[in-house]
Amino acid sequence: MNRTELVAAVRSYLNRPSLPAADVTIMIQAVEGELNRELREHPRNIRRTTFTLAASNNGLLSMPYDLAQTINLRDDNGNLSQYPADDRQGAENNGHAYIMRGMVAELFPAPTVDTVYTLDYVAFLRGLEGDFDSNWVSTYFSDLYLYGTLKEAAVYLKDDQRLALWQQEFLRRLNGVVGQGWNQNISTAPRVRLG
Repeated sequence: MNRTELVAAVRSYLNRPSLPAADVTIMIQAVEGELNRELREHPRNIRRTTFTLAASNNGLLSMPYDLAQTINLRDDNGNLSQYPADDRQGAENNGHAYIMRGMVAELFPAPTVDTVYTLDYVAFLRGLEGDFDSNWVSTYFSDLYLYGTLKEAAVYLKDDQRLALWQQEFLRRLNGVVGQGWNQNISTAPRVRLG
């Protein structure tokens, strides 16, 4: 389900065909904030990317636009240790470390030759910003977006009776997605003994 389809569904569920799309978009963005918090650990939000850092970059490695949290940064010599931004001396003394400065990793020591780095990280969901945009939640679990947006609409419209219903339904569906364990090679179905 893309944003246009979601706006139409929300208007239909609420029986408010004239509800401004801009208002529904704000509700969708609120749901995306909640999904980014609640689905942060979901395996579908884990990414791996590889960078080649030129020696001329002075040890400054730009991070992906959708970075929510670094998991692991490594080069051919292994994992780099992450230090807090105020511990430059610790990172320099370690000799194989980095400090995050916004969306840039400052590497210690700065590489003197072009170096390949691999980053494992938690990614934010891509927002439904255009009419044809989608992400894994809107594609596979469009009902989660729908009930989350209806929950936000109930807050917006001050509809306390519907708020409890939409909140309950959103949380039930969210718990189903969180509990799926995709890509973990773990079966959650009961085992049946034959014979």
